[in-house]
Amino acid sequence: MNDSPFLNVVIVGGGSAGWLTAGLIASKYATAENKNTKVCVTLIESPDVPIIGVGEGTWPSMRNTLKRIGISELAFLKYCGASFKQGSKFCGWSNGEKNDIYYHPFTEPNMYGRANIYEIWKHKNSGKTYAEETCFQTALCEHNLAPKKLIAKEFTASANYGYHFDAVQLGRLLHEHCVSNLGVNYISDHVTKVCLSQAGNIDSIE
Repeated sequence: MNDSPFLNVVIVGGGSAGWLTAGLIASKYATAENKNTKVCVTLIESPDVPIIGVGEGTWPSMRNTLKRIGISELAFLKYCGASFKQGSKFCGWSNGEKNDIYYHPFTEPNMYGRANIYEIWKHKNSGKTYAEETCFQTALCEHNLAPKKLIAKEFTASANYGYHFDAVQLGRLLHEHCVSNLGVNYISDHVTKVCLSQAGNIDSIE
């Protein structure tokens, strides 16, 4: 008799959100430390609901997510037409003038958490913006430079980064990877009803 705990997880909806959820759950319980818990992950995706199909941007945490579920960074970049995202640049932030630019880089400012760098920047009054004065990543962006070298290992970098990518292609890549490599069950069907228990929890779906 096998007394190992068993979990049956059903995810309704695909796309990048649904497939990332499936991939994270399936990959977690495929590891050695969770081998005593058996998990069956099933994803149901409606063929009648069209994909939104917008472009997408991520925080740097996406790198760890892709690594955890076992997708190569190079494969992701090629398949999804992705590029590196090093932060956000807001033009016309305060007064709309040509030089009115605000940067939010993904790399932490120098001395962050160890000194009041805002007061240091304000007292110095160098004429540079806060981001320019405290973080090298602003210069990388302004000079169209990448956050890593070609020889760098996957998901590592000199400057923190996320991605811009085609969200539809990511959904397809995740679908293929989750079904082929992580054992996720796939059902192409339309959910018409969510059935609740007396306590108000989800009991089943139709």
